[in-house]
Amino acid sequence: MEKTISTNQTSLILIIFTVSLKLSVLPAITCDFANNDAYIVALIACIIDFLLTIAIIVIMQKIPQKNFFELTKETLSKPVAIIVYIFLFVYFFLKLLIALLELHDYYIVTLFEHLNPFFFILALGFFMLYIFNCQFRAIGRMIEICFWPLAIGIAFTLLYPIAEVQLVNLFPMFENGAYPIYNGLIRTSFAYGDFMILFVLMGNIKYSKHATKKILLYMSTILGFIFNFYVIFVGTFGDTAVNQSLALSALPLHNPYPTAIGRLEWLTIIMWTAILLIQISILGISCTSCLKQILGFRDKKIPSFVTIAIVLALYVPTYLKLEPIVKFATENAFSYTAKGFEILCIVLLYIEYFLYKKKSMGAKDFKVGKKDVKYSKKTI
Repeated sequence: MEKTISTNQTSLILIIFTVSLKLSVLPAITCDFANNDAYIVALIACIIDFLLTIAIIVIMQKIPQKNFFELTKETLSKPVAIIVYIFLFVYFFLKLLIALLELHDYYIVTLFEHLNPFFFILALGFFMLYIFNCQFRAIGRMIEICFWPLAIGIAFTLLYPIAEVQLVNLFPMFENGAYPIYNGLIRTSFAYGDFMILFVLMGNIKYSKHATKKILLYMSTILGFIFNFYVIFVGTFGDTAVNQSLALSALPLHNPYPTAIGRLEWLTIIMWTAILLIQISILGISCTSCLKQILGFRDKKIPSFVTIAIVLALYVPTYLKLEPIVKFATENAFSYTAKGFEILCIVLLYIEYFLYKKKSMGAKDFKVGKKDVKYSKKTI
């Protein structure tokens, strides 16, 4: 049985999971589809994610003892639960690949001109071998320790370029109509949908008194930060934003006071490396948790080995080519499929909840009926 995590740890895991795939290559990709309206795309996507997070949290708190696999198995059937978790595994695994590729590209651009693939993959393999066997509680505790340094590091990426923002770059809104915004929203949808991590955490959260408010407060704060990041990114670079393939590395270069304070690219490098490694950890544990349920294992050892083997099997031959993966993830067919699966999981959750409550009420009525029969016999 998974060890429970606190509401605070859940909120912090959700924050890291939400922010990690949105501040690196995604801003330039969004600008490619939506031009200077990229920040509007980010705003709409963040609002949708927030509303869907509310929809999930409401049900999760009503049945805190049930995880998603058990609930699906009890209300629909075990084969349906296995099929859903196979799709969940694929969903998290593709995000894991993108996070790994972003980490590699970030190292190549910011730290090393030539990075030996053997040493990089070897170090990464040992890291995954250890971390994928961990519980979410271990990750939650780690994030609790390093959250504020990471938050301060992220804040610097926004504070320094503010003086360089040109409001003219943000207007006119809807210059080319609504289609670029719609296209950008659909084509980048796979980078959002961060509420999906709640399906894996479901049943393992120890809710505090004001759990819903706390989780949603943290979520709204990080989504507001992401929107502001896109506003500053587009406002700073304008039409050239599409060429800034690593947004988080590009923005700190716009420090208008280099002689007084000094460049702080090193802070961004440390902060973003830590965030990506935590994201890889969360996604890896999610994959192994899904495999554990699919294969029926009692622990994560074999599922973690299987996950790592699949990662390396895809990783080594292609040697971390981010562009083909990003191209695949932004195809219309894949984007619609991924978003459809996210919506389907939420619909299933609600259907399963009502079936579970109906079944529970039926069992309760049956027990009450039996007591009445016994009482009537004694009376006679």
